[in-house]
Amino acid sequence: MTQPEIDKSLESSLTTDRIANMAFAACQSSVLIAALELDLFTAISEGFNEPAKIAERIKIPADSVARLICACVGLKLVERRNDKYYNALDVDKFLVKGKPSYNGDYFAIQGKADYNSWKDIVPALRQPVPSKKGTKKPYYFEDPQSARDYAVALYNLAWETAQRFATRDYFSRCSLFLDLGGGAGQYSIAAAQENLHLRAIVFDYPNVVAVAEEYINKSGVSDRVKTVPGDFFDTEFPSGADLAAYYASLQAYGPDDVQFLINKAFNALEPGGALIILDYMINEDKTGPPEALFRHLQLRLLPENPGYVNTAKEFHDYLMKAGFIEIRVIAGRNSPMGWVFGRKPK
Repeated sequence: MTQPEIDKSLESSLTTDRIANMAFAACQSSVLIAALELDLFTAISEGFNEPAKIAERIKIPADSVARLICACVGLKLVERRNDKYYNALDVDKFLVKGKPSYNGDYFAIQGKADYNSWKDIVPALRQPVPSKKGTKKPYYFEDPQSARDYAVALYNLAWETAQRFATRDYFSRCSLFLDLGGGAGQYSIAAAQENLHLRAIVFDYPNVVAVAEEYINKSGVSDRVKTVPGDFFDTEFPSGADLAAYYASLQAYGPDDVQFLINKAFNALEPGGALIILDYMINEDKTGPPEALFRHLQLRLLPENPGYVNTAKEFHDYLMKAGFIEIRVIAGRNSPMGWVFGRKPK
């Protein structure tokens, strides 16, 4: 099969710009991560908006500040006005430490982790797909400090979303919420604060639930929100819940493991209980959304038991095979995330 003939007038207008942007995209993420780790945006927000003052505040040479801040201006992270520098509006909201909506730690931690996996993509793609069931615990959950850093970053990232989810009807109608892979407890805490009758259990790795307990105690819901340390594959799930949820957890596993975990949640639920899944989802012909496709490819790069991003139909079939009824799957139109709901028969 030959390539279709290209209109000569169109061919003459082609440039390498689009390809170059892809080839050198790592430069952009590196600039952002450097600015976050050096607290550049926080310094500017505090009023250090001249290069010499910024250099003194973040303790790097003035020449380094001048170069970094020029790159940030080029990426529209920072604006220059009358020889002074100011954060862009979204940067000031999400990337300044101390603000309630701060997400900088997540972008710095995850951005560096992603780079380490993407840079070795070719050797990883050449490896056969592992057949062993279950996944090795990620290294950052083995180390207490790494687990803390990651759990706190995800708490900050998801807190506003958790508050919105807490107002959904299914929380008001249930009595015990099983938060599977619940991290630092953001979803359980928000749900308990919004629904004063609700009890919740945060289930996650031991080093993660230690962080969750701190947030639970600070949030004033320790009488109704508890933690259970464990592993998805080796620990029995707590029983008695009439609502369970996997929030962005299942994309870390292959199809066989996803089916196992959905079956396990089904067995843990009380009759009439419901399962909710929020996760990455790609469309049926696997052409988008781009972020979900990138995640699907990236998960193949994991050295053991790579994950898998599912379609709406695949999620529907998992729940149906497990025995759920009233199954609903809602794929985001432009979002890489989708919703899955199913109820256990009474």
